[in-house]
Amino acid sequence: MQTEQKIFKNTVILSAGKGFGDLCSFVFIAYFGRIFGAEILGKYSFAMSLGGLLTILASFGFNTLLIREVSKNEHKSATYVGNLLLMRGGLSLLIWGLIIIGSLKSNLPDDTKMILIFFSGYHIFYRLTGLLRASFKAHDQMHYSGILEFYHKIVILLLGTTSILIFYSPTIALSSYPIASISMFIIALVIYKTNHGFPEFTVNYSFIKDSIRKAFPFFVIIVIGQFYDRIGIIFLTFLKGEHSTGIFWSSDRLLVTLYAGMNIFSGVLFPYMAKLSTDTTDQLYQLCQRALRFLFVVLLSVSIVIYIFSDQIILTIFGEKFSSSEQVLKLLIWSYLLMGLNQIISILMIVTYKEKILMQMRAIAYFGYCGVSLFFIWKFDYIGLAFAKILIEGILFLVILFYAFPFSEMGKLVRNFLAPLSSSLVCLILFHILDDFNAFITIPFVFGLYIALLFLLKGVFVHDFKFMGEIIFGKRE
Repeated sequence: MQTEQKIFKNTVILSAGKGFGDLCSFVFIAYFGRIFGAEILGKYSFAMSLGGLLTILASFGFNTLLIREVSKNEHKSATYVGNLLLMRGGLSLLIWGLIIIGSLKSNLPDDTKMILIFFSGYHIFYRLTGLLRASFKAHDQMHYSGILEFYHKIVILLLGTTSILIFYSPTIALSSYPIASISMFIIALVIYKTNHGFPEFTVNYSFIKDSIRKAFPFFVIIVIGQFYDRIGIIFLTFLKGEHSTGIFWSSDRLLVTLYAGMNIFSGVLFPYMAKLSTDTTDQLYQLCQRALRFLFVVLLSVSIVIYIFSDQIILTIFGEKFSSSEQVLKLLIWSYLLMGLNQIISILMIVTYKEKILMQMRAIAYFGYCGVSLFFIWKFDYIGLAFAKILIEGILFLVILFYAFPFSEMGKLVRNFLAPLSSSLVCLILFHILDDFNAFITIPFVFGLYIALLFLLKGVFVHDFKFMGEIIFGKRE
């Protein structure tokens, strides 16, 4: 099997597990929000974000280290898994104990205290399972990692919704999270033991010390990413309350689920770009530009659909209680479009050995996000947080684009973006003009015109479909 196709197969397996798992998680969130409303959903999202931040110290970048080292020498698996599990397990239980004590002594409402304890426990065991899932990846057993991800999300959906139906209690329903992660950890241990024997649970202090030193750079990268992903929710809760957090988070979770495909695309594209980086930069830049154009067209098309039907989407999924989330959804779609483009450009920087510049740019952008989000939340509530995300992703896009591409390639990039932008602008204006006409006639007409304009203005070419086929199924000799 060709390397590219094997990577694609593994990416699909992992993405399928995560994709179906995220869908189950989103269905539970939507149902939970419809039953209990925005304020309770705000407590949910606040506890999830704060619990994730507080427990991140227990991860320490060991997953990436384990994959790298065990992939080179699978005989080291038991040593790495055993020692790192002991290290992470001890640290995790200590952090969870401190969170429990801090929560009980805090001035938070009683239900928020319990939810925070549940979610911190969930994150603790999720991160412990992460080590075992990393070992499965190192052994090229991606199916186990995908199955575990799907398993614990389906448990949350089934156990959580059943609890709501029987007890009508948000706290009891959310206890499904730690139950799911604990059972996932036990199952992962059994799978590891069956395939690779018992981990070596013998403390080796010099080994642990060396592992911490090697894993520290990965830890810094993880902390930066987790900080960016969660800090806005925490700021919004403290400044504007749990109702505002629930309104924002409903749209955010919806987009996380819908835009999961762009992560699959960038994951599959990575090995192709890495291979070309050793041959010729001309072909590398050509591939990257084509990928950017293709992803831009797809994400722009999806974003336009969501923008037009945002009110119906929110009402259908979350109900009337979340009607004000429509404005958040209309803004956040553009930040996710920029995130997708930034992923492709980031891959280009990594394969051309500009990862240090990339990390510096991301660190500056994410910490700048803290100040920007605080200001915008204070001025504009949950709409302000959506503005902050668009602003930071937009600035990051321009900066890393400047560092990733030589100046001679910029003109081609601008032309790649002009056709889709022009087509979408024409269709949005036309849609608003024809808003009073029959929707069953207007919608097919406008979207048919949009596709026609994409081909006429050379935003999409026939060979783009051949390009996608080669990435997914492998290039035919």
